[in-house]
Parts: sequence; structure tokens; C-alpha cells
Amino acid sequence: MKYPSNYFQIFLLVSLGAIPGALLRFYLNDVMLVNLIGSFLIGALYGFSINDRLKFILVFGFCGSLTTFSAWIVQCVELILQGAFYAVILLIFKMFFLGFLSALAGNQIVKRLFN
Repeated sequence: MKYPSNYFQIFLLVSLGAIPGALLRFYLNDVMLVNLIGSFLIGALYGFSINDRLKFILVFGFCGSLTTFSAWIVQCVELILQGAFYAVILLIFKMFFLGFLSALAGNQIVKRLFN
């Protein structure tokens, strides 16, 4: 990926995508759902040949603010504090496995439809 030489331009591009991504995350208010949607979209976007500026807006900005690693970790910590160790293991497995499958599905759907 080619980075723009102007860091202010990067800031603006990422911000342009981050605002709607954060608003959608707030509206959906479901950690698993936003992470799976974001993973699918990132996989789909990498199936296209899009320019770097669009990647800053859509991948880093929109998908980056839509998805949430920290809220997922807090869910895991809360389960550990409740003594629900098996639930933590299941949550970690589900998030990684389903996130991977979502990204792969997004990528393959785009490649089959548009290539």
C-alpha cells in the first residue's frame, strides 16, 4: 500500500470513513455482529482492486471504527471474573473462527461476482 506523503491527508481520509463506521457500531450495539460485518467487508474490499485512498477511507476508517477488539476483550474479562471459563474459550473460538470465515466469504464472493 502506498501511503500519501501528507499525514494530514491520511488523517482526513481515515476520519471520513471512521465517523459513519462508529455511528453504525453505536446503532447496532452488538460486539459479535459488528466484528463479523467488519471482517466480511474487509475481506470483500480486499477482493477488489481499489486505490489506496479508498482503502484508507473504507478499510482503516469505516471498518476500523466499526469493529471493536477492546469491547470483545472486556466481554472476555467479564466472563473470567464471573468464573465462566468455558464461555470465554467458546467466545474466543467463535470470534476468531467466524471472523475468519466472514473475511474469507466476503473476499470469495467479490472475486466470484466481479472477476
